[in-house]
Amino acid sequence: MRNKPVYINPWTWFYDFQRQAIASRQVELLRLPRKYHEAWRYLEAAQYDDALRLFNEGIDIANELQQPMWIYFFESWLCEVYVLADDYDRALEATTRLIAKSPHPQFRDHPVQAVVYFTLAWVYSYVDGIGYQEDISAALDTIEGGEIPLDEETHQRSIYLRAKIAFENENFDDARNHNEDYMSRVSGNPFRESSGYGMRRALAFRVGDLPDALSAAQLQEGAARQTRLLNNVIHSMLWQGILHYLMDDMVSAEQIIQRAIDERNARKLTERVTFHHLLALYHRIRGDLDKALTIRDDELVFAIESKSLSFEFRSRLYRCYLLNALNRDASEEIATLEAVSQKSKSPALLMKRVNEAKAGRTIRYAWLAQHLD
Repeated sequence: MRNKPVYINPWTWFYDFQRQAIASRQVELLRLPRKYHEAWRYLEAAQYDDALRLFNEGIDIANELQQPMWIYFFESWLCEVYVLADDYDRALEATTRLIAKSPHPQFRDHPVQAVVYFTLAWVYSYVDGIGYQEDISAALDTIEGGEIPLDEETHQRSIYLRAKIAFENENFDDARNHNEDYMSRVSGNPFRESSGYGMRRALAFRVGDLPDALSAAQLQEGAARQTRLLNNVIHSMLWQGILHYLMDDMVSAEQIIQRAIDERNARKLTERVTFHHLLALYHRIRGDLDKALTIRDDELVFAIESKSLSFEFRSRLYRCYLLNALNRDASEEIATLEAVSQKSKSPALLMKRVNEAKAGRTIRYAWLAQHLD
């Protein structure tokens, strides 16, 4: 476990700004914190287009009032929302641009600077989590190196991201160790615990430990509901449906999957890639391969639009599995999958998956085969 650094409170400047504006009767300055709170309400509800619009309005107000610290602040939120909205091209462009501004004297001690470096690592993890492993580690090392102000929550997020990248690169012991470190630090904070439960579920599912995976998915849903992480709620419900089905509880599986779909529709949530990935996986394990393939078609469109190599590769890989299971010609899809893998900065691990698909593999984990016969 890494030594605990001295943390800053990233919101001190925010509230000091409000108090000073009130004390000096500069009422127009209060438009800035009000705009943040207005945008946050939409972000909390996963209404990303409205959140982006309002954060951009905040930038306009900050420019009008000549408040560069607020410009940087609102721009940092734009970067985060682009990631949450699966718009990784714009996320990478906006975050890289903000990183370039960060060394300027007026921003060097900005309390959200660590968040910007984290967001860069976060974007890289979606663009190409395997190929950008070293770049991600470098950004996280900057956060943890003591050269820029660091708040506790961003440090916690950086530890979780190390777990996520280790998992994607199949360093599973490291993933487990980082996640245990992370969970020990965020204990009692359901907003952050939700991610850690998701990693526990992933680690358990990888080895076929279905009861542990189900427990983690249930805990994730509970934590996500407490803190209105709405997409995490839906994803954890879909996972529970998948796991119930694998554990031969078909009635519970059908019920929870339908509740997840109904809740997603009622809330008008905009996340697309992971939702379709999990729904397709559910229909795959039910044996409805044609329906799973149709859902994968939709997923692929969203994955390509997101500009995430990681998402596109996963979508195409699972399409290959389905085509193999259906005894259909997968050669064209496999050729495209191989082309996508070669776009990675480190294609070796992806090519391992490609070669498995070429050899006729029909599912990601071998232990699943016994549940699909």
